[in-house]
Amino acid sequence: MKQEGYVNAEGAPIVHKEIDKKTLMIRIGIVALVVFIIIFIFIIVQKSSKNKKCNKIEDTIESAALSSAREQKILPTVEGKSVTLDIDDLIKDGTLSSEEANNGKDACKGKVTITKYKEDYHMAVNLTGCGFCATEERYGNWKESDKMPSGNVYVELVPSYNYYTFETNYGMWSDYLTEDQLESKKDKKYKINLPKQMDLIPEAPVDAHIVTIEEEKKNYYRYQDKMWKFYSNPNANCSAYSSEQPSGYATKDETSQIESDPSPWSLSYPDEKDYRSITREIGYRWYYMDGKKKVYWKNGKYAVEQPGEKYTEKDNESPMYSYTDLMWRWCNGATRRYISYSSVTNSSFPYRDDETMITTSWSSYDEESRLDDTNRGYRTEEIQVRSRFRYKYDIYSLPLLDNYVSASKFEQTVGTTLEEFVKQPNVKVEVKYTYKYRKA
Repeated sequence: MKQEGYVNAEGAPIVHKEIDKKTLMIRIGIVALVVFIIIFIFIIVQKSSKNKKCNKIEDTIESAALSSAREQKILPTVEGKSVTLDIDDLIKDGTLSSEEANNGKDACKGKVTITKYKEDYHMAVNLTGCGFCATEERYGNWKESDKMPSGNVYVELVPSYNYYTFETNYGMWSDYLTEDQLESKKDKKYKINLPKQMDLIPEAPVDAHIVTIEEEKKNYYRYQDKMWKFYSNPNANCSAYSSEQPSGYATKDETSQIESDPSPWSLSYPDEKDYRSITREIGYRWYYMDGKKKVYWKNGKYAVEQPGEKYTEKDNESPMYSYTDLMWRWCNGATRRYISYSSVTNSSFPYRDDETMITTSWSSYDEESRLDDTNRGYRTEEIQVRSRFRYKYDIYSLPLLDNYVSASKFEQTVGTTLEEFVKQPNVKVEVKYTYKYRKA
């Protein structure tokens, strides 16, 4: 059915279609749903805003309570033990201002319970008299759990106790390990640089409770010596060291023979000489990858050995050559008469030829230093610090009480306070918690 209404700009009547009931109900439902969503969002935002304000009040009171308890030296020291402070007392002693404890016009009162919990303190702030922020108003029904609940919750800890006796034992020492066998950073728990391979430490029993890992350091020593050729005839009329006879010098002193340092590696084969020793090795072009690009060492020069830590890849092998030459002093008149290499002189060969100096290979490491005043002039010492490790561990007895009990029952059973009991040697108090909580 069509209905005629007002006329349009051309003077023709405007015809309205009648809306059926189903369409009308859908439109009303959509409007109602939108209104409901807006109201729901408003309530959520308002509650979130209130929760933030209440959380801020609780955090401020917690901080003040912890500061006051520390100042009064009443913080609990035994796991599970607690102390309760009144919010009014915090305001009186100046730790908390009345403005910080107010929710608008409502002044928050109540108590704060501080419990020694693991390596920290757990705070339970029970507020009264401050509207929405009051604990009874803000949080729901009580529930219990054997795990600490998460989220915006009010939690009270209910501890129960048992105890063990234990014996402290020490494992076998590991071998002494070098620095490169240890981690570069100290372990957060044990505060030492542990071995990269922990199985190098002789293991503790399966039921052991590791107390710590002990480290013992020790110096190891190695040395190398300078050596020279010494001679008996102080003839100054001799040439510098040369492989071939220099002009003006008549006689080669065979006893003065030394070997030159190796020449740099080269792709070119050197000239052959009767005094020359040539060494052949395979060289490569070394590179590393930068994304998909090869970055070559010195733009593609060849090298026998890896030229740096980052140049891990190689290609294009080619023979490379290095050589050493035998050299002598050439003299006019009598030769000097050298003896073989030595670090010290003797009466028959009192003159040292400094140009003949060589350095021995490093000795193996030893537990004793071989450096003293008699050899300090020609000996160099290197010290290497090594470490060995062992486990310090406890072996526990079975629990000595049939069940975990409250603090008061525990103290009654053992005949002393928990504070005094935990001071006894070879005793371990075990605490379990029931977590009573209410969700906001």
